[in-house]
Amino acid sequence: STLASSWIFDTGAAVDALAVDGGLIAYAERGGVVGTLTEAGAAVADNGASDVYDGLALVENVVIAARSDGAIAAYDDASFTEVWGDSSLAGPVGGLSVNSQTVFYGHGDVLEALNLSDGSALWSLSTQGDPAAVLAF
Repeated sequence: STLASSWIFDTGAAVDALAVDGGLIAYAERGGVVGTLTEAGAAVADNGASDVYDGLALVENVVIAARSDGAIAAYDDASFTEVWGDSSLAGPVGGLSVNSQTVFYGHGDVLEALNLSDGSALWSLSTQGDPAAVLAF
């Protein structure tokens, strides 16, 4: 019935994206790190990078981060060790969605899917217009 602050975590920079799953919160700073917090606001880990992120997702203990240069990487949510990475995209990601098995993303006029466990390509579909709207499913 009332909205009150339970905790505050100072990232030191503006936060561009948040994702929540299984009691963890993933965040992406603008021009900074991607990291995870407990539901009580305690820092767990971060990737230590200074990048700009266009997409962020958290599922099955994996943080998926899409950088503005077109790279997508998967990190273990507790240790932030890289599980897999893919920097072969032609440009920035325009939309990102995940489920327990698949990472879906759009870039340019292409909608593609990767295997969540190893980042291998599953399929690619050329579209007309921006595929980010398709990722609302």
